[in-house]
Amino acid sequence: MERCKKRCKNVFLLLLCLILASGLCACDKKGKEEKKSSEFYLYYEGSNERGLKPLAYEPKTSKDHPKELARELLSKLATRPTDSDYTNTIPDKVSIEIKSIKDGLLTINCSSGYYSLETVNEIILRSSVVLTMTQLSFVDQVVFTIDGESLIFDGEEVGAMKKSDFVDNTQDHEISFENRTIHLYFCVPGSDQLRVYQYNHVLSSNVSLEQYVMNQLIAGPKDSNYSPVLSSKVKLNSVYRENGICYVDFTESFEETYVNCSNRVVIEAIVNSLCSLSGVEKVQFLINGQSDVTYHKEVSLKDPFYPTEVKE
Repeated sequence: MERCKKRCKNVFLLLLCLILASGLCACDKKGKEEKKSSEFYLYYEGSNERGLKPLAYEPKTSKDHPKELARELLSKLATRPTDSDYTNTIPDKVSIEIKSIKDGLLTINCSSGYYSLETVNEIILRSSVVLTMTQLSFVDQVVFTIDGESLIFDGEEVGAMKKSDFVDNTQDHEISFENRTIHLYFCVPGSDQLRVYQYNHVLSSNVSLEQYVMNQLIAGPKDSNYSPVLSSKVKLNSVYRENGICYVDFTESFEETYVNCSNRVVIEAIVNSLCSLSGVEKVQFLINGQSDVTYHKEVSLKDPFYPTEVKE
């Protein structure tokens, strides 16, 4: 009997140990999952290519001290990592300080050395800072100033930037940059004649070219020899490509705004600009997801549009 009791006791202890061990394993696994889900990345430049590579990082500063935490991250981006596969994106000749954090908007100020950066390096610095900082729960957008003045790029003021300005809902953390020539179609001032405008820029490979083209059409031409074909007040719901068709879904703002060219030319300018991209054959317009709409009571948007020939 005693031997039986002892054996039962040993079995009980063994089972208890197994339960505790499995519990510890579960806790350890859960802890790793939680750490993975809360993993933070510093976006450095890859040492062997022009682009950004993420490096996992655990901030030392508590999120209860937002300014100090933001300073810590900027300091890391300005310091070359020990891993030779990465290099800092903020060079020694550019100093950056936190000006304010308010209502999700982080404002930072850079020294004048910023303007001496090459175009690709400037884009990499900006995207690195925005992608790193917008991971913080209290930062939605980032604004750059240079010596207290608004950042000017390509002759225009650069406003608040968010993550989607550099990536297009991608799960791939690595981002490369390349020089691209985009063909945009605008109006000749005072006429309904379209004219192509070649726009050279450094673009992130993770940003949809269709989205970029539409953003540039809404922003309007930088050259006075061209007139805009869309109001700057026009807003997009989405832009995407499927089976050679580019779908452009506007908000009601597309119907509510006007420019100094005909409705037909507005449509042709958008279609020709998008169809200049490889793989886009035609364009389907939508307004809040609906295509059975007549633009300004003149142009039916029910069917997709093909590009038209533009005489130079």
